[in-house]
Amino acid sequence: MFGGGRAVLTRVMAQPQHAFSFQHVTVAEVDGRPAGMCQGFGFGTPGGGLALARAAGVRSVRAGVVALALLPAVTALTRHAQGEWYLQAIAVVPDFRGVGVGTALFADAFDRARATDDSDRLVLDVERDNHRARALYERLGLVVTSTSRRAVLANNVQVQRMAAPLDTTVR
Repeated sequence: MFGGGRAVLTRVMAQPQHAFSFQHVTVAEVDGRPAGMCQGFGFGTPGGGLALARAAGVRSVRAGVVALALLPAVTALTRHAQGEWYLQAIAVVPDFRGVGVGTALFADAFDRARATDDSDRLVLDVERDNHRARALYERLGLVVTSTSRRAVLANNVQVQRMAAPLDTTVR
C-alpha cells in the first residue's frame, strides 16, 4: 500500500512516545528465533498517525484514501476509553502457531496492562470474519462488546471490539 513499507514501518517504530513505537512491542522467541509479537498500550498514549505521516511522506496521501474507504472500521479502531489497555496487534509466525506462543503473548499483555495504574480491562479489535482469531480470544476470556458499521467501500469489512477484565487468568 505504501511502497517501501518495511522502511516506513522501521522509521515509524523507531520514534518514541506514540502508539506505533517500539516501546509498546513484545517479541516472543522460541530457540532464539522470533515466533510472534504483540503491541499494546494504555489509554492516553498518543496516536501514531503523525509519526506515520512523517515516515510515509507523500505515500501518506494514498494511506488517507484507503482510510476513507475503511472509515467505519477505522473510526471503531481509534476509539479508546479511560481504563482500557489496547492490544493493537498480535501475530504469531505460522511455524509457531498452535504451540502456545499466542497464549504466552496474551499473558504478557495482561501482565503489562496490570502494571499500569489506570487500566481495568484489556481490549482489542478483530475483523468480524476472522473466526480463528476470535475463537482464540474467546477461549482466553474476551467477549465482544461492539461491532463497527460495515465499510461498504472496502468489501463490507467490519471489526468487533472485544474486552476482558484484567483479573482474567490466561491459560
